[in-house]
Amino acid sequence: VAIGQPAQWIFFRAVTLQGAAVATLPAKMGEAVLPLALVRQANYSLPEAVGVLLLLRLYDFLMIMFIGGIALAALASDFGWAVWRPLLLMGAGATAAAMALFPLLATYVSAQIPKFINPEGNIVRLLNQLSSASRALSARRLAGLILVTALVWISLFLVFYLAGLFVDATPGITASALAGVAGSLAFALPVNGLANLGPFEAAWASVMAPLGILPASAIAAAVLSHFVLIFCNLALAGLGVLHWGGARANDKLI
Repeated sequence: VAIGQPAQWIFFRAVTLQGAAVATLPAKMGEAVLPLALVRQANYSLPEAVGVLLLLRLYDFLMIMFIGGIALAALASDFGWAVWRPLLLMGAGATAAAMALFPLLATYVSAQIPKFINPEGNIVRLLNQLSSASRALSARRLAGLILVTALVWISLFLVFYLAGLFVDATPGITASALAGVAGSLAFALPVNGLANLGPFEAAWASVMAPLGILPASAIAAAVLSHFVLIFCNLALAGLGVLHWGGARANDKLI
């Protein structure tokens, strides 16, 4: 959806190998897989490929902030923040608007920058390449990007909730979603180590503790969720590799 090309096994491998690398390597080094694959396999320049990655990560961030805002508003009384509920809902609405309007904003900013900077210079050229994926989003593709992003995160929050149920460490799906938002934001930090263990679990427990869940139980649910995600990422990447090997493809793995 983000690159505007038909689904192909080469892109499946790029995305799933990136997911596996991000889930297991420290400091988010795995994020380099997708841009490099787009450069090698889809004739993107490196700045254009990085722009695709930034677009995807921006919508990941906006989506979890939208869901997190709604979840936190729903649980505001439990945290003693009932007075902030209207502001939280307004923030969620503003985030939804940002998702809908970002391509227009990127197009407008891209048109304005040459008025202040040499339009033939390297800076303008770099910014145009970084924003090309965002500016190329049609209304239909934008709707698809938002829908797919929402479905991905809803599936993740369902995993978080089921993991909490399994170890009897969740007061409900809204709390699991909020803990998942906190954990995912911590997961995105470049300070994470091997397999990203630690910050994800700590952020999860910090949300669940005020809701009456014992820290040990919250950490157990977070660890279970974390390993389910790692397993699924590795399984999907393995499927792509098996297809590549079984098809005796002449193209590169990524």
